[in-house]
Amino acid sequence: MAVNLVDKDAHRHVGSVSPITERRKGAERRNFIPDRREFVGCGGLYADPAKSDLSAGPFVIDDRQKLVFIEGERMHLSRKEYALLTLLAADPGRVFSNKEIVACLWADRSDATVSDAIQSIYLLRKRIEKDPKNPRWIQTANGFGYQLVVPVKV
Repeated sequence: MAVNLVDKDAHRHVGSVSPITERRKGAERRNFIPDRREFVGCGGLYADPAKSDLSAGPFVIDDRQKLVFIEGERMHLSRKEYALLTLLAADPGRVFSNKEIVACLWADRSDATVSDAIQSIYLLRKRIEKDPKNPRWIQTANGFGYQLVVPVKV
């Protein structure tokens, strides 16, 4: 009697998608960022090159020299932290969604995800907040995103 070494069910996986691939595709769909060009206000925050300072409450950002001062103290930020703070300070009080942050900070990378935005917010909070677990400046708008909160002068 001959032994059949060919799996009878081997043909079922040809051309079909495995359950693992389906789960991976589902995760990719959840983290998918639509066309990044639809988000306005990412680049070109300073239309007038003569005006390179951005002020928002205690934050002063010198875009020409890439310097950040908070309450008069110079902060040393990474490139992404600087870009994130500049984005938030360009429109204080506005809630930026994770997808908007990804689209603005990683416009050239299609593999960036919402997790990258969350990690960048975490690192920026560690750098500028006195108590990152109870942030004063960068606050979470639950279910929506993040905003830079600055005191309003009356």
